[in-house]
Amino acid sequence: MPESSLILTTEQQLRLSQVQIQRLEMLGLSAEALSEKIQKEAEKNPFLEVRNPIISLDGEKGEHKERTFDYGQSLKDELDSNDESEEHDHWFERTLAVPETLSEHIVKEVSFLDISDDMKNAVIMLSTALDRDGFLKFEAEDVLKEHKELADGALKILQNLDPVGLGARDVKESLSLQAKALSLPEEEEKKLLYVINNLELLKNGKTDLIEKRLSITREEANELIKTLKTLNPYPGREYEYTFEEYVYPEISIKKNDEGELIIHDHSDQLPAVSLNAEYMDFEKELKSKKEKDRAALEYLKENKERAENLIHAITLRKDSLERISYYLISKQRAFFDKGPLYLVPDTQQQAADAMGLSISTVSRICSDKFIDTDYGIFPFSYFFSSSSGFSKDDENAKSKNAIKERIRQIIGENSGQKALSDQKITDILNSEGIKCARRTVAKYRSELKLESSYTRNT
Repeated sequence: MPESSLILTTEQQLRLSQVQIQRLEMLGLSAEALSEKIQKEAEKNPFLEVRNPIISLDGEKGEHKERTFDYGQSLKDELDSNDESEEHDHWFERTLAVPETLSEHIVKEVSFLDISDDMKNAVIMLSTALDRDGFLKFEAEDVLKEHKELADGALKILQNLDPVGLGARDVKESLSLQAKALSLPEEEEKKLLYVINNLELLKNGKTDLIEKRLSITREEANELIKTLKTLNPYPGREYEYTFEEYVYPEISIKKNDEGELIIHDHSDQLPAVSLNAEYMDFEKELKSKKEKDRAALEYLKENKERAENLIHAITLRKDSLERISYYLISKQRAFFDKGPLYLVPDTQQQAADAMGLSISTVSRICSDKFIDTDYGIFPFSYFFSSSSGFSKDDENAKSKNAIKERIRQIIGENSGQKALSDQKITDILNSEGIKCARRTVAKYRSELKLESSYTRNT
């Protein structure tokens, strides 16, 4: 008989718990979205005590005011109730009418897929790096550093989830993914993909060129455009639930009278969250009884854990914002001292490496958040842009955003005179030691929403 033996092997597996998913999601929420999330959870979790800050008209924080909820019957009465009528309104089922987030939708959708747990977690991890549009601006391998072998498969699955087009790098790729999902006849798909890859022709009203290059009639071109309009260039926005667009700085970094940079955290304007002492005592009371109500204890345990996890996630978000603020001060000191023209090149990948974090975590921290400075309010993402070789001297390399600011300044200084051409602006930049091609100047001017010299002269 063959000898039997026990062979032990080590295998690295990817496990992403619901708690980790919640923490990653919290990192990515703006202040107003986080406030909505807190209120939503408080409506259904008795362990959460929420106190909303009172903000005076001049913006100063006042005392916290207790927010109470009408919980209805006692917990034990609710759990003991056998009334299963649809009209029976359990207090713990009443929640704010806030739609599910993109993260919640993806987790739910992935849970039904017939794939391995490791692959499910890889897809969810990739989804945490999506921006508000649903785009993945990083390489999948960089997000899944320890599990690069899963990157290609996870990305393909993510891109085919509902809504189709998630995980694309930009609008064109997202629309292309959606076009392929329509299952059109091969020739029709090729024509639609051509239009998608040449959107600038549509933008400039050159439909005739599309007709000529595809050898189609005006009616056929209009049908392609009609089909294109059924697609969503920003699939992630389907799950946004912010009702008003306001900019609330999360952090302010400003100089005091002595010229020292001071960080002020504005999280005190968010609802204060803590564990409800009454329900903590109620749980202890139930545990002390000889005849234990298992259903009530289990319900209390689950809600207490959810409340603790939420509080921890909020604390982690606060600490992460403070950490990246200190990083920005060390990296962008010249900006905070002198202004946007002195922004130095930096990328989120460099920040992630310096802080020992993953690129997706840094991306989440910076998403939809703003910093108040002595030079205005800027999104966190503003501080991350490469130099792309725009300086003759590496030690004085200019950030892309600094160059855009200089272009804005040059055009502003010339206001009221004959408008400078893109080539003239290029010459000025080159004379200042900044290597920048004319077409790059034209691109940045367009991104700044500044008209061409021809239009400015008319």
